[in-house]
Amino acid sequence: MKKLLVLVAAIMLVGALAAAAAAADWGFYGSSRFATFYTANDYGDQEDPDGDGDLSWFQQGNSRIGADVSGGPIKGKFEYGTGVNLRQLWGEYDFESMQLRIGQDYTPVHTWTSAQVYGEDDDLCGTGAFYGSRKDQIKMIFSGFEVALIEPSTDIGNNVLPADSDTDTMLPKIEVAYRTSIGPGSVGIMGGYNGFTVESADGDDDVQINSWVLQAEGLFSFGAAYVNLSGFVAGNPGNYGGYYDIYYLRDPDGMNVPSSYPVVTDWDSEDAQSFGGTLVGGFSPSDAMTIEAGLGYTSHKNDDVGDDADNTLGLYVLANITVGQGFFIVPEVGYFAFGDDANENDEGGLTYAGAKWQMNF
Repeated sequence: MKKLLVLVAAIMLVGALAAAAAAADWGFYGSSRFATFYTANDYGDQEDPDGDGDLSWFQQGNSRIGADVSGGPIKGKFEYGTGVNLRQLWGEYDFESMQLRIGQDYTPVHTWTSAQVYGEDDDLCGTGAFYGSRKDQIKMIFSGFEVALIEPSTDIGNNVLPADSDTDTMLPKIEVAYRTSIGPGSVGIMGGYNGFTVESADGDDDVQINSWVLQAEGLFSFGAAYVNLSGFVAGNPGNYGGYYDIYYLRDPDGMNVPSSYPVVTDWDSEDAQSFGGTLVGGFSPSDAMTIEAGLGYTSHKNDDVGDDADNTLGLYVLANITVGQGFFIVPEVGYFAFGDDANENDEGGLTYAGAKWQMNF
């Protein structure tokens, strides 16, 4: 009799779950994105001053498949990329005056001022725009605000911790953003703080590593034309755990990879600093085409590495062409000038031309 009751309870539970699933609205989607680019590298003062050229021909890692799910006060989302890597997985409860979201999602510190496609839809992230990426978090959304408690970063880059030491965290990373409509567009301001301790073996030489970022954006439309801009400042941004920009495509062999966001390299040093910005403009001559041009600039400074700042300038022009429903081809040409590093060594540049092919389904 007891086994029969357990079986009946199990059947009832499965039935309830099936009914709940049937009541929910599942909207599945996918996006296949393919990169076809030719890249020419100039290595500046490095061991191959003549540079070289490479063809990129691959399915982008940000191709995706997922679903938006809603039912009652709860909604959710899952999204996977190639690899297979988890891009998003979160649930959200609607309290009417506030939404509470838990899981892996975009952090409040991000800006989409650019539609640049090279670098797997890089969007000038890291080369002018700061991007907090998709992280595990608890986020509250209300009245234009986003407040998130995020998995903390203990990133020390390529540095080596002092002997018999480790990193400890006591608080989550904290990010806040506010976005609102104004005139012909919208504006936003966002910021974040992250802290962790490099703990020595005896506990007498512990060092607190604090990092932070502030960013602002403006997105404005004027009929068929638009202008977007953003700017950021950051302290110890490499320790913060932000997106590390275009440089991973610099060279598959790792030669002459320019400096990414700086981290503290001497535990008693001054903070490392970065700042940057983007300026993007575009217009749509027809419903089937949008033309866009943009530039991004980033400057990194760390006194432990050298006396000078390490600067990068990125430029591009693209045309987003709609071939048919859900089918887009985006030809793009661009150039990255890596300038001199902190020790005044010429880091050369990167020129590219090609297209992204995208089908949404």
